[in-house]
Amino acid sequence: MASIAYDSFDSAPRTTHTRNGASHDRARRAALLHLDGDRAAALAEYRAALDEHPDHASTLNNLGFLYAQDGEWTQAIGCYERSIQLQPNGAMAHINLATARAKLGDLPEALQLLERASQLDPSNVLAWENKARLLLLVPDLPAAEQAWRKLLELAPEQPRFAVALATTIAGQRRAYEAIALLQLVLREHPLHAPAWAQLGVLLFVRRDLGSALEALQRALELAPADTHARHYLAMVLLAIGDGHAAVAELARILEFDPAFWAARIDLAIHALSAGQWMEALEQLAIVLAAEPANERALFYRGVAVNEIGDSETANGIFTELAKNDSKYGEFARQCLAA
Repeated sequence: MASIAYDSFDSAPRTTHTRNGASHDRARRAALLHLDGDRAAALAEYRAALDEHPDHASTLNNLGFLYAQDGEWTQAIGCYERSIQLQPNGAMAHINLATARAKLGDLPEALQLLERASQLDPSNVLAWENKARLLLLVPDLPAAEQAWRKLLELAPEQPRFAVALATTIAGQRRAYEAIALLQLVLREHPLHAPAWAQLGVLLFVRRDLGSALEALQRALELAPADTHARHYLAMVLLAIGDGHAAVAELARILEFDPAFWAARIDLAIHALSAGQWMEALEQLAIVLAAEPANERALFYRGVAVNEIGDSETANGIFTELAKNDSKYGEFARQCLAA
């Protein structure tokens, strides 16, 4: 829900006043190679075009995007900044520079750039969407809500913006309003799986387990690989007492994504509740090999080793966790005090 979305790509350079036709042709050829996925050839053509015409703003923007795709953010920023210097009213380069700044952790600067992009091009959907997603990261949910509402004005046919708006509204403790919005979306777009999934999540939070079950099952009929929805389905099944079905869903998640650590920990917890200590430890060991500081996995490892009689190891785990000002730190302090 909270990633910076979608760099922009200027596939056909807009600046036509070149020093000669050859540099313009190179810029177009570079853009086509870039779109075809031949980045090495595109990079060579971009550089050649800029050697002939270093003040070509669109080519600089495109070259920056190529660098960004390869994670070379500093070089991308240099290209975007030069493009903006040459073409201050170019919204696309502002959007791309904002993405690069956000990737490097400069969220305030990224927000300013997106604000400028939306001023330059008030109907630019990408500028508003990136702004909304960035505001979720800040977080500034009221401002993000307003950005999503603007997107619905610009693109009312896009149900994903309504789902994002509902999610943002729910994050402000207005669950009933969010549920009503999702139900409206589904009347107009009954095959939109993310709306069903988010509706199921909110109904689960409201403890309307039967309706949540139906919504999540519908979401997974439409999008079987949605591990987020499947995880909530497993939680609903556990809540209604169908542990066997819940375990099957958790195992299915790991078939899609073996690194879905929350699901693997949930499997371990279920094994603990069934007295299957070694099965629980096996699942937790997989998680901790990848994420040694995962507090949830560490806590339940402490529980498991204590159950098999290794109180010394358990106390060591709980003692370390108890130093943390967190939910599992508090759980560990309670275990030590017991």
